[in-house]
Amino acid sequence: MNVGEAAFYVGIGVGNFLIATEWAKYGILEIGIQRPINSRAMAGVFVGVITIFISGLAHRFIGFEISQNIAIMITGAALLWIPFYRYLILPAGLNAFNKARTRTFFWSITGNFIPGEKLTEKAESLRGFGMAITAEKLFKHSIELQLKGQRVQSLSNVVEISDDIIAGWGDTYRIRCPGCPFEVRIPMVHGRNMSGVWNMCGAMITVRIQENKIYVNAILRKPIHIVSDQNRYNAAVAYEELALLYRMMHRFDEAKEALGESREIVGQILDESPLNSGYLKLKSLVIFRLAEINHVQGNLKEARIGYEESLAIDKKHGDAEGIKMNGMLLEKLGA
Repeated sequence: MNVGEAAFYVGIGVGNFLIATEWAKYGILEIGIQRPINSRAMAGVFVGVITIFISGLAHRFIGFEISQNIAIMITGAALLWIPFYRYLILPAGLNAFNKARTRTFFWSITGNFIPGEKLTEKAESLRGFGMAITAEKLFKHSIELQLKGQRVQSLSNVVEISDDIIAGWGDTYRIRCPGCPFEVRIPMVHGRNMSGVWNMCGAMITVRIQENKIYVNAILRKPIHIVSDQNRYNAAVAYEELALLYRMMHRFDEAKEALGESREIVGQILDESPLNSGYLKLKSLVIFRLAEINHVQGNLKEARIGYEESLAIDKKHGDAEGIKMNGMLLEKLGA
């Protein structure tokens, strides 16, 4: 194989794997309706087309021949990459969420959603649309998986050492296992890695002592599920997106229920990270969604209160798009 042949197969491989990765993340149909356009998938198409075009010229002028067997192997590897990436690399539920969110956003920008207005015919059409019904199921599946948490086999923590703590320990370090409430007691020998200490829960503890910190890692006997802040945030976003889908269908009560779930989760994670701009932006969006539903239902007082609350948050963290939208709808209410 010469340099030209190798370059052709590399080009085909890069193009195929770029497209396959985005396919695994979103689904092939969803790539076609994504807005903004998926730049990585388009780059894959571009690389593939250019490679084939150049190889066609090379075949015509210098007799370059393509090995069909190698080309088929590269394409087959890219197709196998799709399930591998989706099920073994992507976090659980992310593919379902990406599909549903892409569809919902596409419908919202193609005439199914105008803030502050009822579109009855569009809502009736969307309620009976099979892909919309599937999107609802995908959102619910994603939420279920996020709230179930991540499957982990090991846990870690760091213990700060101080003279006061050591005075109460005697001649051993007393360290709580990351996987359970029980203590592990380790002889006070500085600067040593100590492994293979089995705890009462069955976890194997590895300890590294460095200066005034003890780094503890526990390999669990059985995997457990941990619900992280990212899991909770993802679930809150999925609830908010599900509410938008319900709102476009005019299923207002279900939309409000989903927004209530999202707001409760956002409130919990904001208690722990009150200055996180991402969490604040989501809180503002949830409040806006609820206000907009009240708007179209004719609950104008509640709508005004919601828009003003959302606007205050947007101004605080500088969300220009949110400021514009809330201002526009307040003007529409005559504020």
